[in-house]
Formats: sequence, structure tokens, C-alpha cells
Amino acid sequence: MRHRSSEVGSTTPNYPRIAAFLMFAMMFVIGACVFRDYGYATDDGAQHFKSLVAAKRIAAAFGHVPDHLEKLPDLDRYDEKYYGTAIQMVPTFVEIAFGADSSRAILLTRHFWTFLVYLASLVCFYLLCLRLFPSRLYAFVGTLMLFLYPRFFAQSFYNIKDIVFCALLTMAIYACVVFLQEGRRTRHALAAAFLTALAANSRFAALALFAGTLFLMAVEDAGPSGTERKPLKPYLVYALAFVASFIVLTPASWSNPLAFPFQYVTHFVGFDGWNGSMLFDGQLFRKDAMPRLYVPTWYVISVPLAYLAFFIVGSFALVKDAASDRAPGGAPRNLILCFLAALFFLPIAATIVHRGLLYIEWRHLYFTFPLFVILALAGLRFAIERAPRPIPVIALAVISLSLVSQALWIVRNHPYEYAYLNVVGRPLGDRFDRDYWGLSQKQLLTWLADHAGQTPIKVAYVAGQPGSYLIFPEDMQKRFSIVDKDSADFVVTSFQRIAGNDYRIDGFEEIHSIQVDGYKIGAVYKAHAETTAARSGAVPSGEPPR
Repeated sequence: MRHRSSEVGSTTPNYPRIAAFLMFAMMFVIGACVFRDYGYATDDGAQHFKSLVAAKRIAAAFGHVPDHLEKLPDLDRYDEKYYGTAIQMVPTFVEIAFGADSSRAILLTRHFWTFLVYLASLVCFYLLCLRLFPSRLYAFVGTLMLFLYPRFFAQSFYNIKDIVFCALLTMAIYACVVFLQEGRRTRHALAAAFLTALAANSRFAALALFAGTLFLMAVEDAGPSGTERKPLKPYLVYALAFVASFIVLTPASWSNPLAFPFQYVTHFVGFDGWNGSMLFDGQLFRKDAMPRLYVPTWYVISVPLAYLAFFIVGSFALVKDAASDRAPGGAPRNLILCFLAALFFLPIAATIVHRGLLYIEWRHLYFTFPLFVILALAGLRFAIERAPRPIPVIALAVISLSLVSQALWIVRNHPYEYAYLNVVGRPLGDRFDRDYWGLSQKQLLTWLADHAGQTPIKVAYVAGQPGSYLIFPEDMQKRFSIVDKDSADFVVTSFQRIAGNDYRIDGFEEIHSIQVDGYKIGAVYKAHAETTAARSGAVPSGEPPR
């Protein structure tokens, strides 16, 4: 039997559906208007290169490799072949098909595609909420909680790794819930398997959803209503379709499809390929020495307080109501909520037990945030439907004010939403990594181009990406000459692994900075006259000869 909220399929006028359409249309318009505002992210170049290497392998399978791909390494011998780029093939093939050679056009195409993938996941999240909660109110509120979360708002335009995996996993979760609630039909099994495989191609963590879905099926079959023997077909269809989809989506597996899945799992289970330093509470820590509460701390300082409050209520309410509210012909709604809660809590618990699982902020666990929002919605529902008056009114007022304040914060601080901290975290903002991907360097270089005067402008970087200028049109790019610090007239830096607001560079003075809520995220420094004179052997103006 189909399991949906009471409003789905109603014969009443479709005003809620019209409202949902308008909401997503507005999100699309906003994205189309602002996606050009974000700069070159640290992983832009690396991800683009990986996608071209994969494209070469795909082209070879069809018997023709474009000339400009021939010089790239073969995927089978590529060190990073385990990092799938299936979702990136759309902008990559657009680039190849149209012969794009402008770095700006390539980057902006990939940024807009990233946003479209994220927008599709918001639609799936909305539909998922319709299945988990009895009113469209929670679906609207939950979708807005995701869209108006400032950090995700910004990163949905350029974070083609973490945000895209979060989006793919959200879509896969929705498909798996449909599969579980709609009688385990074959077409739903195939859709769930494909989307789960697409997510697994992006990140290893998606295997938890695959295993968890099979486990949830077994739990339901073993329940009180599962006295008769259950068919194995849904298990087999889902599992085999997942493996087949994963192999098709992962060109690195084509040379040895039987061995590759095991190599893939082995690679990531034992992964320890990075042990850099991170700024946490004013101190630099190596990844393997990071405080165990690193991720919970980031949640506490960077997630809106209203979300946190409803999340706490929802977690307790879920424990209280576990395994109740069985849906006829489908998985129990609260059993699914418990399953989603496990997908949220277990990865975070893993980072507490084993500190070497992530690095730089909590971006490797961004995929947990939609699950966090679902638990927060469970708390909102508890406050609205089960708490005594006037708590329901207060709850609605609190979440409404939170969403409005976040929207205003985004408008006021655009395009620096990625540096958002809540009111608890803002006084501590200079004690944590802020612009770890160097996005502010686009605005810093723009300011420098407007004020430096000379051409070329000799620029060095302390932290960030020397490729930041590639996001500009070609005539703008020609104004910059990227050099080492000893030859530079200016230094540009984003504030990553830098404690405090007073960062000094020998031989340079700060002339411009960007701040968000009182903490700096990036700055421009100019060489002292003495430094410039010493390089050229000239005497600074006003200085006597020596």
C-alpha cells in the first residue's frame, strides 16, 4: 500500500504544490543570479583534472580520444582513480563537446552544475519530508532550513565534492525510503540502487546507506508481522543493481570489474593520505591529534541555535516513539526515522573514536546535515503537535525568526556565507579556520586590480590558491603575475590555519581586509618601500644614501 501524507494525492486545489513549485523556482532564479559571485575553490582544479582523466577512459571505450585528452594519465594507472567523478561528467562532456578553453567558462559551468545537483536534492528532501511527516508544513520548513543555511548556500555553488555527495546521498535516501514504503517494487529497487551507486561513486560513506537499507528490510521482515516467508527478489534486485550500477558509473573498474569493488573498499578503509594541520580553538593540531569533540564543536558554533534546539527535542522524541506508527504495507515511519538517525549519529561517533577520519572543518560530514534537519523537524513536530500551549506558537515563531534572520544574514554578507558562525561561535571566529578554500581571494584580487594601478600586478600567496585569478575574464587575468613572496609587490591570503585577526608578514603591511562578523577571512598586503627598494637596489624616497 502506498504511504504518503494525507495531502498527497488530494482532490482539493493544488495550492500547496503550486507553492512548492514557486519555492523551487525562486531558488533556481536566486542561484542563476548569484553563482558567478563565488571564486576559485581549492579543489576546483584538482576535480576538473580528475574528471578529464575519467573522460579520457570513457572516450577510449568508445574508440576515440580527443587530442587534448591524450596527454592525460591513463585512469588505470592514476593514483586517484578511486575518487569517482560520475556526477561531474555532465559539465565535463559539455566542455569537451563545445571545445571550451576559457578557464572562466569551465569553472562557472561546473559551479552552476553543482548548484543544479544541490537544487535537485532539495526537491528530493522536500518529497522525503512529505513521507516522514504528516503535513506539508514540515516539508516546506525543512527545505528552507537547508536552503537558508548560510554555509550550504555558498558551498552549493562550488563544493563539487562534499556538497555534491551530500546532495547525491539525500537523493539516494529518498529513493530508498520510497523503495521500502512502496512494497519493494522492482522499479523502485532499481532507482534506489542506481542513486545509491551514484552516491558511492562520489564517496565511500554511501556504502552505509546500501548496507543499512538491506538491514532495514531484514529487520522489518523479522518483525511481528513477518511470520510468512518473505521473497528474496527485492534483496537480490537491489543488491545486484547496486553493484552493476556502481561498475558502470566507475570507469576505473572497467578493466577488472570483479576485483575493483574490493580494492575500492580496501583503499578507503585504510585511507591515511593526509595529515596536515587544522586550526581549532586558537591552536594548530595535526589530523591524528585533533580533539575528539572537533565535529560536535563545529556543529555547536556553526549551525543556527534554533536548529540545535529542535534537534535535541527531536532526538529525545524519536527515542521515546521508536518503532511506533506502523504504515500499512510499508516500513514503519519511526523505524525509518531511527534508521536515518543512525546514519547521522554513527559517522559522528566514528570521528570521535577515530580522530583521523576527516580534516578541515566538518566538510567530510556535510552529508549528515540533511539528516540533522530531519531530526530537528521531528523536534518541531513534537513542539507543535504534542506540547501544551503556548509552546506550539512559540516554536513556529522561533523557527520563522531563525529562517528570516538567516536570509538577512546571507543578503548582508554575500558572497561570504561560507564563513557563517552562529551567535555562540562569532566571538570565537578568529580561533577557527575561516576561508579554508580561498574563496575570498576573488574579491581581494578584484579590489587589488581596482587600486594597484600598475600592470602586471606582482602577487604572491601565503594561504590559498595561486589559481584564484582563473575565475576572471582573460583580460583581467593578464593584469596579474603570480610570483614568489620575495619578488611580489603584494601578498594575498585567506585566513586558514591563522589564529587571530592580526596576521603579519615580514616586509609587508596590510592595506585591505574582508571581515565577517568581526573576524577576518582574507587580506591584502603591500610590500614596504624599503623592501621594494632593497630588491631593486634603489633608495626609498626620503631616505639618505648609504
